Amino acid sequence: MSKTFTSLFLAQAAAAPAQAAIVEAGQRTYSYGELASRAGQIATELKKRELEKECVLGLCLDKSADYVATMLGAWFAGAAFVPLDPGLPAERLQYMCTQAGVKLIAHRGDASLTAKLGATPRLNLCDWPDLWQKSQKEPEFEPAELCASDLAYIIFTSGSTGLPKGVCVEHRGLVNFLEAQIKAFAVDRDSHCLWYLSQNFDASVSDLGTALLAGATIFIEPMCDLQPGAGLETTIANRAITHMDIPPAVLRVMDPEKLPPSVETIIIGGEACAPDTVRAFAGRTRLVNVYGPTESTVCTSLGRCGTDWDRPLIGQPLPGIDYYVLDGDLQSVAPGVSGKLYIGGVALARGYAGREDLTATKFITHNGVRLYDTNDIVLHCPDGEYQFIGRSDRQFKLRGMLIEPEEIEARLVQHPDVQRAAVLKRSLKLSEADNLSRQILVAFVDCMARDADTNTLRKHLEQSLPKWMVPQRFEFVDQLPLTVTGKVDLKALAVRPLQSSANGTESPLTEPQLTTGSTETLLSHIWHSVLGIKPARQDDFFELGGDSFALVEAVVAAQARGLSISPALFIAHPVFGDLLQALERGTDKNPEMMTAAQLRADIAPSEERKAALAAAAKRPPFSGQKPACILLTGATGFLGARILRALLQKTKARIYCLVRADDEKQALERINAALKVQEPAGGDNEITAGADYRKRIIPLCGALEKKRFGLSDSDWHHLADAVDTIFHSAAQVNMLLPYEHLRVANVEGTIQIASFMLSGPAKALHYASTLSVFVATDQNTGRLEESDHLEQTKNIYGGYAQTKWAAEVMLRDLAGAAGPVTYHRLGLITGDTTFGISSAHDFLELFVRGIVSLGCIPPVDPQLSIDITPIDYATAAMVELSLQAMSTGKYDTYHIANPRSLPLERLLQRLAAAGKTIEVVPAEQFKEALRDRADALSPAESAAALALCRTMGDSDFQTFRTMDLFQATNVSFGMDNTLHALSSTGIACPEPSDELIDLYLRRIFSSILDSPC
Repeated sequence: MSKTFTSLFLAQAAAAPAQAAIVEAGQRTYSYGELASRAGQIATELKKRELEKECVLGLCLDKSADYVATMLGAWFAGAAFVPLDPGLPAERLQYMCTQAGVKLIAHRGDASLTAKLGATPRLNLCDWPDLWQKSQKEPEFEPAELCASDLAYIIFTSGSTGLPKGVCVEHRGLVNFLEAQIKAFAVDRDSHCLWYLSQNFDASVSDLGTALLAGATIFIEPMCDLQPGAGLETTIANRAITHMDIPPAVLRVMDPEKLPPSVETIIIGGEACAPDTVRAFAGRTRLVNVYGPTESTVCTSLGRCGTDWDRPLIGQPLPGIDYYVLDGDLQSVAPGVSGKLYIGGVALARGYAGREDLTATKFITHNGVRLYDTNDIVLHCPDGEYQFIGRSDRQFKLRGMLIEPEEIEARLVQHPDVQRAAVLKRSLKLSEADNLSRQILVAFVDCMARDADTNTLRKHLEQSLPKWMVPQRFEFVDQLPLTVTGKVDLKALAVRPLQSSANGTESPLTEPQLTTGSTETLLSHIWHSVLGIKPARQDDFFELGGDSFALVEAVVAAQARGLSISPALFIAHPVFGDLLQALERGTDKNPEMMTAAQLRADIAPSEERKAALAAAAKRPPFSGQKPACILLTGATGFLGARILRALLQKTKARIYCLVRADDEKQALERINAALKVQEPAGGDNEITAGADYRKRIIPLCGALEKKRFGLSDSDWHHLADAVDTIFHSAAQVNMLLPYEHLRVANVEGTIQIASFMLSGPAKALHYASTLSVFVATDQNTGRLEESDHLEQTKNIYGGYAQTKWAAEVMLRDLAGAAGPVTYHRLGLITGDTTFGISSAHDFLELFVRGIVSLGCIPPVDPQLSIDITPIDYATAAMVELSLQAMSTGKYDTYHIANPRSLPLERLLQRLAAAGKTIEVVPAEQFKEALRDRADALSPAESAAALALCRTMGDSDFQTFRTMDLFQATNVSFGMDNTLHALSSTGIACPEPSDELIDLYLRRIFSSILDSPC
């Protein structure tokens, strides 16, 4: 396997050994380096005891750092594990050990377990009480090489026979679903992930895996602090939890109004969640519903829940997973008809431990494809989503009619008053004397409204169901009984006395539907190495799970094999067959380039804009000297949040912040979150804490690129009349996407800003442009002055530079009629000079991580240089220059960058001082290294290789130049306007000194230097 859980985890540990991996009860923190070393020591002990591939280690441990380390240790040794709950009865534990073939049991010396565990050999982790303290150095072991077919773990689930069944899961599907979840949950190194679910359920593999493979921190808390309600909310707030995977039953009793602001993502699954609950939380945070049987490696599909959620969707299959919706004869169902879900693909488990008969029943081969029978009834919706209808094994016949009770339940919870519902067939006694009874449908309903009545619910069901599926009785309950796993306890409901009486009648099953050495060889191999899937001609790279990082990996892997594919060509032809044809016919050797004439034609003013411009020219000119009311775009971005902070501190103005949000509260939460990113963990934030600052921030819910920002006419005109100053910093910054992908955000958004300037009284605009309007063009040599005209440009390279060039030219074409404009052309924005805090997508950080991981670079021109423009200098300068312009009436163009670039040679020296020596090797050796690792290049390594495209020769440089990190090479930026205006302010750009670079490196590598951050 090119990518395994253990290799990806060790990569995280190597990249950031001091990063916190686990925090136990807020008292003890274990770093990634410590966890890797502890796991390695356990693996060494397991090997001594001859635990190897296909051997099973029992984990008789509570949730703890030791549990995680021992789980990893088993995999490092090549073995598998099975969770053994210490609280289970002895008979059940011993049955599980026998069925799983447990060879050794890890525990922590609990004497009460001696009798429970029988004669199975044991490994007492308490025999090494100081093992963690010894785990400060790199692990001295070589992890076992894992294969896709190797056993990873066995999870026991309840069985219909009354005995648990052990599901044997192989390694082949682990990384596939975890990488998809990390992307969907937006987990990263700054995430705080709460481990809520029991270690005995396979969902814990997801909880641990998504955190560890993303470099996040896992928080383990005592159960007393995880009780639904105030206890759980307090824990979330105290630990600043960002991600948590909880049962829908727990989410239901939480108050969305009291959700701590740290929470970024909530994951739910296991059963359908009440639509009202989903909608309430979906409006406040990222809420993701996951689906997947244990038999298909935890998760096979997922979907983000929206505020319009009205039915239990299970999302779309993950890459490498196939869904089949079949009828009782294993034929695809017709459109609009429900059927049983069968799952195929990389995720399927091996089968059940010691149960070949059950394995043969549940894992079938159909048309040559191995499938798992989920017993779940689903509907394939027209939009590609799958809707969960219910369990096929709960279906029954009533008066000759086949009924799926889950379908009735799904319809019931769509009623706004219904939280949960369960439908059963019950016997109703007609005569005590004759012992006569008849079978009826009974709906047990948990309603929010106290005055809910039978007739209302019956009419609701009759709108969508046949009469014979409408329950005869509705039992209203305060709360449905739940099992220990949080699911409705159907057995308890089956014997619950019936209290209500209601005549009723019938209704049918509406069933869902199943929608159901050549260039080609090299390209197919590249797709497979990056996506883990061999593509068909019609496969779309991005629909298979590819993202911008995967795109970079694919481009570098192609280049290493002699295929020159630019990112733009890949994006223009994401379908495998189309891309192959484009390569074979040599389509557009330089798709990254657009001419100035092409861009000018695209931004030619409409008749509406011409009329508005003519009308605006008749207004009184702008005469403001201090901003009283500001419109700020991009306030939730890295640059915009810093501008907001500076404007709050330097002015008394009210500041409207245009934010994508459902309501003002959500908008303000997003603004506050962006401001907090600018402070170190635990730092005081005077902006979000100060009442005076807070009352001057006015959230404005809208979308920059929509006509009139998506506001009503009255709101637009009110805003246009009130605002006297605009700071436009919003932009989509992406060096891979072509012009047409970025145009909406960067060009159309600026056109809407121009329209706003032309509405109401005259306004001043302070526009955040970029030096890419020069350096990513044919004018990228020599000295670039602030007074240079963009009209000199003929060719512009890359979608980002093209959109920013077009936007700036469009604004300049307004010729002052719309109001005065200052243009701030910014250099490469880097971290601040106090803490080194940088953007989540910092190009310098990605490059540094990449070359450190590669360990080598090709020979480079000594002049190769990077611009270093710290964020705090850039925003301080931009705001000061803007306010000066308003005070003096002199509006101009300003270059805001570092007068002294950072030579790559000096960066390498500082890396060496940090213990990260990068070897300079001959160009062919570097290419050979890329070829050798082409199937396993990380995103950072790939980005670093492309950032060095100046070393590849002119042809490849032209192909990859949009990823060039060294655009400051052989270029000097004229900054006369900027330096003169700032000369008496005390605002100056710091040199890229050793101290500043070391600060950045400490931040990147989490204290790899001696001094702390």
